Amino acid sequence: MGGSAWVYAVILERHYEVSNKSFIFRGTIRHRRFTPFDHFFTYPLFMIYVDLNTIKETIKRSWMWNIDKPAMISFNRNDYHGRKGILIRLFVRPYINKLA
Repeated sequence: MGGSAWVYAVILERHYEVSNKSFIFRGTIRHRRFTPFDHFFTYPLFMIYVDLNTIKETIKRSWMWNIDKPAMISFNRNDYHGRKGILIRLFVRPYINKLA
């Protein structure tokens, strides 16, 4: 019996509504490998969905969020090759499309 078997599962639920178009999801990721030996892990995760058309308004709603400044949740333009003064969606979407 050759090869390996992998099992992945990501279970997400909408946990918190930041605005009417932006959300925080929480969930669990599970992984199991059967060969060459049995291995299994589960850990929690969270994902953030932010509407890029309303990101500035969304971020203003909480002190925990910021753009290009330190915060608990910070969106740094340099991470996506963006420049100040340019709408975030104009440089993030091409970056994401390139990765997809």
